[in-house]
Amino acid sequence: MDFSHLGDYALSVVEADELARLEAAARDVGEFVRAVRIEEGVTESSLINALGKALEFPDYFGMNWDAVGESMEDLDSAGKNVTLIIWNGERLLGLECFDLITFIRVLVTVDRFWKEQGKTFRTVLSGSRRLYDTIEKMLRPI
Repeated sequence: MDFSHLGDYALSVVEADELARLEAAARDVGEFVRAVRIEEGVTESSLINALGKALEFPDYFGMNWDAVGESMEDLDSAGKNVTLIIWNGERLLGLECFDLITFIRVLVTVDRFWKEQGKTFRTVLSGSRRLYDTIEKMLRPI
């Protein structure tokens, strides 16, 4: 079941089998696709590190949320739309609340930036209705 887009953002939560299909479809149409697997016991630093590796951030990457956002905005996708696949997204609920909110806000800011450039930076997370509802509540004041 696709819980669909969250608001007007290129941000979705889907079940794992749907995520596999979406990942393959994005690759088939030639999008710049990168995948991150969220490990058990995820922390701010482990998430930032995983994003940096998956999105091939530069060596001078600063390992903080500002640097994540800037690196996502500066991503060299060869002019292609970007699809960020996040496996085990439900585990993000184990983050400190501040870090989860900050991560979602970074994704929203990056989405807006790419839209202004006429491109898409889409993030699709595997997870349950609980993850969808949690993120949806976080997006209300944005």
